[in-house]
Amino acid sequence: MSLLSSESWAMRGKVNGLTGQSITHGEFQTLSKRLGSALTRLGMKQGDVLGIVSPNCPEFALTFFGVASIGGINTTVNCTYTAVEIAKQLENSGASIVMTHPLLLTNIQEACNIYKGTTGVPKGVMLTHYNLVANLQQITHPSLMSVRGAVQDIFLGVLPFFHIYGMVPCMGLSLMTGSLTVTLPMFDPKLYVEAIQKYKVTYLHTVPPLVSFLTQSPMVKPELLDNVHTMICGAAPVGPVLINEFRKKFTDRIQFQEGYGLTEASPVTHLTPINKYLPGSTGPSIPNTYAKIVDLETGKTIGPDEGTGELCIKGPQIMKGYYRNEKATKETIDEEGWLHTGDIAKMDHDENVYIVDRLKELIKVKGLQVAPAELEDLLREHPDINDVAVIGIPDERAGEVPRAYVVLSPNSPKTEEEIAKYVEENVAPHKRLAGGVVFINEIPKLATGKILRRKLKETALEEMKMAS
Repeated sequence: MSLLSSESWAMRGKVNGLTGQSITHGEFQTLSKRLGSALTRLGMKQGDVLGIVSPNCPEFALTFFGVASIGGINTTVNCTYTAVEIAKQLENSGASIVMTHPLLLTNIQEACNIYKGTTGVPKGVMLTHYNLVANLQQITHPSLMSVRGAVQDIFLGVLPFFHIYGMVPCMGLSLMTGSLTVTLPMFDPKLYVEAIQKYKVTYLHTVPPLVSFLTQSPMVKPELLDNVHTMICGAAPVGPVLINEFRKKFTDRIQFQEGYGLTEASPVTHLTPINKYLPGSTGPSIPNTYAKIVDLETGKTIGPDEGTGELCIKGPQIMKGYYRNEKATKETIDEEGWLHTGDIAKMDHDENVYIVDRLKELIKVKGLQVAPAELEDLLREHPDINDVAVIGIPDERAGEVPRAYVVLSPNSPKTEEEIAKYVEENVAPHKRLAGGVVFINEIPKLATGKILRRKLKETALEEMKMAS
């Protein structure tokens, strides 16, 4: 890799936003093939799984495509995970090789030592090369994509590449369109602003917390985005109030698009077309994608403006299935090939989709998924806890954050802060109980034992209204 001056980074492929190191698209292709060759010599075969545990950097993309070039399988691991969490994913995916950043080596070695005997809580999504290529082709349709052909666009790769949003619409799209991506290992306000300024970023991939930062932070002046022609927001609904504030600050010069997707769909299924943004909507389905709203009880299709139901998707980007979990696959993809998203939505007469609620119990923290069951299992291991339920509560910056309702054992001296600290020491930062710990006498449940999370959420929302 060559170290470039600040004036000569243009027309490159990947730039490390911290060090300034860069590679061209030609060098990227050569290096990824060399890596694939090296992995083959090390004994990696077609179908073998390699775990990537790394913050965003050019080497992440090189590894991802190097593995793909020899028919290998990538499992991308959240680099903020604890050793136990990493071990669970390695076991669940069947990884035989791990590629990591030097700063994470100690954590990875610990994870490898506890690899056997662990159990995988998250469901591994199997995405084929065809799924990923199809989705990239879909989102580059002229009605959706404003990347400029003759002029190299500049992306800012701050969304984690281990997350499907950062992996495909950002990392994959930049390579497919010949754009430059400036990578940042994490979001840091000062670094983020400096990178936009220094590299004259033209195309921004964001999530609601980033839109909020750009809108509300005194660090961000309107002229900061003078070179930005397009901004896309995904991972969670942005809300019309926030986007209207953003547009007031930066005028309507910036093309704003909101999208919807999920890992099981590689990920994009909906995206507002160019110059047709409709506040509150994720737009219509993208090309070669079918969408329908079905009644939760009858399963019958609901027509436009006829009410809400579960959003179902069909298209070439739909996953192969959940890895080693046929039961979950059949529960998610029906016999006709429709993917049941678990999201409650409505559709208007122009086929614009509006996400209004979520059937799935997953909590989305800054676009990252947190499974309540995972945190509940951890809390149940605490000797002072008799029962527990975890829900997501609204948060202005993160979208949602986890809150635990805990039933302590009799005469336990533990405080809410001590329980929260216990969780903090055992999970990645986005899984911490930022919504707090609440002691209650009994967890509300159905006769079948299923936790009534909706009742807890209603209580939490009422308390938050009263507090404000």
